[in-house]
Amino acid sequence: MASTAQVNSFLSAAAELEPKEFVTSFPSSFGLLGRSIIIDLPCFRHTTYIMLDHVYIRSVAVGVEFPVLETLSLLHCNGNLEALLSCCPRLCTLLLSGILFDTCDLRVNSPSLQELVVNPFSTEHVNIVAPMLKKMEILLTVMLEVNISVLAPIMENVWWYCCYTEESIVFGPWYLELLGLQVADRQGQLPLLHIRASVVSPLSYLI
Repeated sequence: MASTAQVNSFLSAAAELEPKEFVTSFPSSFGLLGRSIIIDLPCFRHTTYIMLDHVYIRSVAVGVEFPVLETLSLLHCNGNLEALLSCCPRLCTLLLSGILFDTCDLRVNSPSLQELVVNPFSTEHVNIVAPMLKKMEILLTVMLEVNISVLAPIMENVWWYCCYTEESIVFGPWYLELLGLQVADRQGQLPLLHIRASVVSPLSYLI
């Protein structure tokens, strides 16, 4: 099993090489916290692409930044996303898949972000502030209630789907299963609204 010290030593050595792209993945069986390796990200000053898989981003030290990072991909990660994004002044693309944060909130605040992909994610609160965002693809699983706030005034392409459980929104014998919205910046193409409902089990409805 890899130790925290060993992993962070590896990251520091990798950062000293000043790679243009950095990709690292740890098998879940190596996990020290749940299923994730605990890391303290060092500064990658000349890296434009970073992909991390199965890690817990414990902290981002003061002074650490990623000044030319354009694409960040986090797979099966957890930690403080807000702190990480604040260190990426030129980030254009953010991919989040199978993520888990300290809270059930999805908070993305980036003045430079142009593309956001989230797939899938279970949440209660979504807060996105991205004035340059043009493309967004999000798949959410909603357990009970969800509060969504998106500030992206120049958005061009949207693919947004929410999957609901039986306990979320019920209309008599029906419950909302899926709600989707697709908007493409193409002349003459209207937005698509996709609604799918299912019948509650008769036994459940009679209780």
